[in-house]
Amino acid sequence: MIRHIPNSYRPLFDGGPDGPLRWQDDVTGILPSAMLAYFEHKAAPEQFGLVREYGEYYIHAPCCHEVRAREIVEYTLGNALAENIALKGEVEDLRMARDEARLQRDKLNRENQDLHEKLRTQESFYKLYVNENVELTDKIDTLTTLVKDLNAENETLQKAVSQAVIPVRPVRKPAKKEGVSE
Repeated sequence: MIRHIPNSYRPLFDGGPDGPLRWQDDVTGILPSAMLAYFEHKAAPEQFGLVREYGEYYIHAPCCHEVRAREIVEYTLGNALAENIALKGEVEDLRMARDEARLQRDKLNRENQDLHEKLRTQESFYKLYVNENVELTDKIDTLTTLVKDLNAENETLQKAVSQAVIPVRPVRKPAKKEGVSE
């Protein structure tokens, strides 16, 4: 019988026991076609022999011995347990970070709301100030116009007074009464 299956194994993981090569990795295509034909219940006698040979190769791998199998399971479970513990720690860290972020978000939202309220109040005061300022400016403009008009009238009156001829009336002396001595 011609042996088509190599008599070599590869480590399953770093430092782990040697395991069989995968039939899917056969580059000749002979073993994969034999395995697929076997799975479909269409294997020819020579293909069936190849499948049998691969099965023997597989079960004689160093990792398939009872002691080594237990080592593999313990190693795999230990890694899975350590990874699970690490993930639980990460999940808890993420939960704490999420909760802290929520607290900060809520605090910022409250502060933002307070600032918006203060801004609305300041905007109201500013609008009131602007309106009052406009009213006062209008009043000042009106008063300025009135003052100018009064000044112009005053100048006109002063000119008129300075140019006016005021008749002088003679002052009468009171008549002397008889019998009254001075």
